[in-house]
Amino acid sequence: MSKTKYYFDKDNLEFIPIKRTNLNKLFNLILFLISSIIFAGFITVLLLNTEFINTPQELVQSREIKNYELQ
Repeated sequence: MSKTKYYFDKDNLEFIPIKRTNLNKLFNLILFLISSIIFAGFITVLLLNTEFINTPQELVQSREIKNYELQ
């Protein structure tokens, strides 16, 4: 079970527990999923623009260049 979180009420000088509604939990989940998708897309674009991962078209082009050099 998770710990109960509190905030301090300065008017009454007491700690009041924070109530997390199902809507709040759903919003946090959707926000996490959207940020994960954006981050994964950024990493994918970054890796495709480096020399670590070659696309099939790049492999075909490099093979053609090697064939032209041999001729």
